[in-house]
Amino acid sequence: MKLKFHNKFLVSCLLIFILVLICSYYASNYENKGEYPSYGTILSSNPVGEVVFVDGSVDNIYPDSYNLITSYRGQIVNINVSGPSPANLGDQVSIIGILGPSKQMIKVEKISVLTKWKTQFLLLRSFIAIILMIIIFSYFWRFDSKNFDFRRR
Repeated sequence: MKLKFHNKFLVSCLLIFILVLICSYYASNYENKGEYPSYGTILSSNPVGEVVFVDGSVDNIYPDSYNLITSYRGQIVNINVSGPSPANLGDQVSIIGILGPSKQMIKVEKISVLTKWKTQFLLLRSFIAIILMIIIFSYFWRFDSKNFDFRRR
């Protein structure tokens, strides 16, 4: 069965709409599915003494602590973490630890560091791969705007 342009356009719009719906559902419920409470709980009820998950970029490094900064729903959040910094300025850090008073991590149980150069290298590598895939795809396929589909060359 061959679909006409109008039907293909409607099916495409419907699929894109469903994808947007699924993405918005995931984004709105992401925090509720986590094993540990995150920024929503920290900002609303400040669960002192509980294990929480925080992540962000290293903003300041002091001799006995360091600051993580992130944006949560348009609000800038600073978390002070006790202990020596395992990262440099600008690195992304994810921490599972015990929250103390005034948004301070008093004990770190698990820490994960993603350095700035690794992030930049990953983005560069992905950009080069996308360009290569577009070149290979355009070599074997062409877009037919009249029928709104791709045809083999």
